[in-house]
Amino acid sequence: MRYTVLLLLVIFCTHNLLAQQNNITSVKGVVIDEKDKEPVANVLFYLQDNEHLGGITDAEGAFSFDYPHSLSDDSLVISSLGYQQQAFSFSELTKTKDTLYIIMKRLPIMLDDVVINAKGYNLKEMVQKALDYLPKNYPDKTHLLQGFYRKVSTEKDQYTHLVEAAIKVQDYSYNSDLKNKASISVDQFRQSHELAVIDSVMLKYQNKLAQKFNRNILSIYHAYESATLRLFYKSQTVFNKDGGFQGTSDAPTTYELMDISIEGNDTIYQIGFAGMNNPAGASYLKINSSDWAIVEYQRGFCFQEDCVFQEQVKFEKKEGKYYPSFIKIVTPRVEAKNFEDHALNIETYWFDTVQTKNFKKIKHKDTQDRMQGVQALSCPYNSVFWNDRDIQHHPLNPAIQSSLEREKSLEKQFKESAYD
Repeated sequence: MRYTVLLLLVIFCTHNLLAQQNNITSVKGVVIDEKDKEPVANVLFYLQDNEHLGGITDAEGAFSFDYPHSLSDDSLVISSLGYQQQAFSFSELTKTKDTLYIIMKRLPIMLDDVVINAKGYNLKEMVQKALDYLPKNYPDKTHLLQGFYRKVSTEKDQYTHLVEAAIKVQDYSYNSDLKNKASISVDQFRQSHELAVIDSVMLKYQNKLAQKFNRNILSIYHAYESATLRLFYKSQTVFNKDGGFQGTSDAPTTYELMDISIEGNDTIYQIGFAGMNNPAGASYLKINSSDWAIVEYQRGFCFQEDCVFQEQVKFEKKEGKYYPSFIKIVTPRVEAKNFEDHALNIETYWFDTVQTKNFKKIKHKDTQDRMQGVQALSCPYNSVFWNDRDIQHHPLNPAIQSSLEREKSLEKQFKESAYD
């Protein structure tokens, strides 16, 4: 159907997308346990700089990965519970055309007589406890987040549009129905040329839906307000205690212990979950056992064989509460003319600072219109601001930049897309 598309998920979808590209190189390998020389199944592999591209080894420990020349400077990360994580540059991996044999070294993890064995944990109980602690662990008052927004659009093997903005987000207590929707102000903004063909009929239809439901899926608000943990107070939402984690009698939610890590004095359990529309490996929670906070989660929503949504959110603790530091939402780009050719919108927010006291609230006149699509935003291009801004922590992937500059430099596109 038109409204499904094969997304770039960590576990699913990667092979089919990359196989369509020209100038691709294939890497094939088998992962072997160093001690018993047996193959290791269900080992996660992904690209270091493009974590949404990857997969898992099969029952025989084998994997195959095709990548385009534009990603040749990246590295392949091999990771599995109980083993030392490894990373290999593609230049190293392609020295031989034969099947690679990657030896995994076991990693001893000391947890005071706790054995790392999924059968030894009641994972459902751990997840339920984390849900019970949501009101205690997350924002309970108005706060201000300041950070950086990027939206990258794709079509087949090419990137077609880029939006970047310096933003502020004023949000409210999660322990309510959030009738007070978030307020977002855009301090600086720039965008590239649109290199995809946009379906004007679909765009008009989306605008009509936005007017009818007072919600524009193309606005800068949409991805932020779609982060589902933020909505846990609302009944029947995913993180509500009576919501999606319960599953159904026909398709109960199943859990698997994926990893245990020690971060300072905290023990973090990574728990994969799967249900009717969440295939195994596409979704997980990271739970801090010291306070039962969900410090990171990822969800992949699938319809039949196609995955149509991906959400990843990370949190950092401040003054006893957890605030979002990273949000990534991947959705189909339905306004693209070639929608079915893997057209995606990848929206990412990085929040570097959070203020909870004595901060200057966003004035109504400075609040971004939530009915306006992000591509309709415009302002003078402030090259001094962008040159001085510390964006080294959020650099644009060179492969994305190269693809977007196939006609002219991004700097020229930014200037031509702005108004004086």
